Amino acid sequence: MGRVRLEGNVSAAIQLAMEDFMPWDAPPKPIAERAPCLDQWESYDVTTASLPESVLLVRFEPNRERCDSGQQLVELVTYAIEVRTMRILSIDAYPRLLPGPQGTTPR
Repeated sequence: MGRVRLEGNVSAAIQLAMEDFMPWDAPPKPIAERAPCLDQWESYDVTTASLPESVLLVRFEPNRERCDSGQQLVELVTYAIEVRTMRILSIDAYPRLLPGPQGTTPR
């Protein structure tokens, strides 16, 4: 893994989104509702993209190599953060169908 440098306002925006998405002191959700690994930060990949007007998109997506929840449908959550004021502008959550084992398509 190579080195990644984040500007201070980008890392602060990611932290703001992380705290909203899964607060550090939040109790885990019931196991019947979701796989326990989905309540751990290391199970998620974070992707960011800069937009005009000092807006940063921050997306959280479960990584199947670190958390194979057995679910074919996962929720992707994307935050729009205004980095000058550190304000959440919007939160967009939508389901995504994952490919089956070894790239097979689910039925």
